[in-house]
Amino acid sequence: MLASDAFLVGSLVFVAVVAVTVVSAAYLAWRGARRRLRALRRHTAVRSVAALWAVTRPGVLAVPLLGATRSTARARHELWRAVGTAERAVRHAAVIDSPVGDLPSLTRRLHDVGLDLDGLLAIADGLPPALPEVRSLRRQVDDVVQASDRIRHAALAAAGDAAATRAALLVADADREVRALAAGVARARDALPRVG
Repeated sequence: MLASDAFLVGSLVFVAVVAVTVVSAAYLAWRGARRRLRALRRHTAVRSVAALWAVTRPGVLAVPLLGATRSTARARHELWRAVGTAERAVRHAAVIDSPVGDLPSLTRRLHDVGLDLDGLLAIADGLPPALPEVRSLRRQVDDVVQASDRIRHAALAAAGDAAATRAALLVADADREVRALAAGVARARDALPRVG
C-alpha cells in the first residue's frame, strides 16, 4: 500500500507541476503577443494604412468634414480642456489685479454652455458622425472652443500688461537697491582704517 500511495502522490505532484508550467507558459505567450500587437498598432505605417483605408472605403467621404472624424469622447475632452484653460486664465488675471472687465461672467456662461454641450455629446455618443445633428453639435463645440480661445487671449493681454508694469517696477527697485548697497559698501570701505 505504501508504494501505491507514494506513486499516487508523485503522479499528482507531477500533474500539478505540468499544469502550472502550461498555464504560466500560456500567460507569458499571451502577454508577449499582446505587447507585440500593441506595438504594431502604434507603428506609423500601420496607422497610416488604417487611416487611408478608413477614408477610401466605400460609403465614406473621401475628405472628411471638419470635426466629422472626432469621437464624441474626444470632443468632450477638447470642450472641457478649452473651458478649463479659459477659467484658469481669467482667474489668474484677476489674482494679479489686472483689469478683467466682464471676463469672469463670460467664463461662467462658457461653463454653462459646456455643461449643455457635454450632456448632448453624451447622448450623441455612438451615433454615426455623418448625422447632421452630430455634425451640428461638433460645430457648436468648435465655436465654444474658439470663444474660449478669445477669452483666454483677452485675459492674457490684460495680465501681460499688468505683469509688465509690475516687472518694470521691480527692475527699477532692484536697480535702486543695488546702487544704494554699492554706495553703502563703498562708504564702509572708505571708513575703515588703512593698514600699511
